[in-house]
Amino acid sequence: FLWSRGPRPGYHPATVETSVEPVSAPARRAGSASITGGDARPAGAGRFLAAAGISFYGDWLTTVALVVLLYRLTGDSAAAPALYMVARVAPRIFGPTIGGSLADRLGPARIAADCAIFQGALTALIVFLAIQHVVWAIYICVAAAQLLNSVAQPAYGALVPRLADRKSTRLNSS
Repeated sequence: FLWSRGPRPGYHPATVETSVEPVSAPARRAGSASITGGDARPAGAGRFLAAAGISFYGDWLTTVALVVLLYRLTGDSAAAPALYMVARVAPRIFGPTIGGSLADRLGPARIAADCAIFQGALTALIVFLAIQHVVWAIYICVAAAQLLNSVAQPAYGALVPRLADRKSTRLNSS
């Protein structure tokens, strides 16, 4: 802003004194966490981000795989993938209401972890049901897994602000 009009009269950068102390070599190697005086993120932040990323990625891979699988299991019928998408989307109406109150009562980390574990178990069950060609049960497992996913969404939303340091959170929330 000041520089947009050019330098001020009588100003020379070499004469400006600053109160910033030089950063030691270990602090430079460690990154910004040491410069700010502590770890900028909680200890489990990396694990949470990795788990959430794997879960979201796996959820979409499962979506594509199940559309193709159901299309093939039902004799190349377009109705099967359409019904799958309904089973995938419909439970998302009810889940966040339940998930928000559960996350407040039991803690968001517990809800997110428990829902991810049960969702993974349902996905494994879908594999066995596909081997047996039990299409109707696949739809039920998909609906249940998506209900669990939508229950976990408020918990994920509550965990994300905990990943930022306090200074960033206050600046962003004002």
